[in-house]
Amino acid sequence: MPEMLWFSLAVLLMLFTLAWAVQRLTANAGYVDVAWSFGTGIVGLGYLLVGDGEAWPRWVAGGLLTLWALRLGGHILSRVVGEGSEDGRYAAMRERLGAAAQPVFLLVFWAQAGLAWAFSLPFWVIGHQPDFIPLFVNLGLAVGVVAIVGEALADRQLARFKARPDSHGPPDDRPECPATRRRSLHRRPAPGSRRGRQRQDQRDHPQGRVPGARVRPAPGSRGRGDIHQQGGPGDARAPRPAAAPGA
Repeated sequence: MPEMLWFSLAVLLMLFTLAWAVQRLTANAGYVDVAWSFGTGIVGLGYLLVGDGEAWPRWVAGGLLTLWALRLGGHILSRVVGEGSEDGRYAAMRERLGAAAQPVFLLVFWAQAGLAWAFSLPFWVIGHQPDFIPLFVNLGLAVGVVAIVGEALADRQLARFKARPDSHGPPDDRPECPATRRRSLHRRPAPGSRRGRQRQDQRDHPQGRVPGARVRPAPGSRGRGDIHQQGGPGDARAPRPAAAPGA
């Protein structure tokens, strides 16, 4: 393996060790995500700069990687610093591990360094690519720009939603975030569908059986003595009286 790849892995390990030291001082392991975003971008750009491949693919990949790393890393950094509270995943790990939290967090940070190194390897390939197809490179540029701009707009939308005073109440009282409205609409059943009718019935009759519902007879009863609500409450049939002795 080229020496540049070993060197980049060592740089990432040092960067994530520094991030681990920061989380130890701040009690916030969210800095691992910040290091992952910026570390991947730095190593990938290094591969593209030292590569001897065609210039246009390296310029395109370098520009997209820079925009991606700055947007994602800056967004996560502002969240980690601004919110002041640790991400729920890391807080649960810290509480569960207790005294063993710091050694485990160090291993987690190093594992993330390995993932960042693996994620940056395609840029090594691009940096040393001897030829390319311009159409594919230009299509990749267009898709990358649209994706990054869309993510940036979603981040701004979410930030404006969180800044609203009515977005911090109980879940039932919170307004729906525009960034997630389309996704939540896909999860809602159609009003006329079977699932939608069942949900409407549950809302209309939360305490009892729905009028008109059919009740299955108990096993072995052959339907005798059971109440059928097929026609509504007025159609309920009383149990057949037992025959009098000697009749």
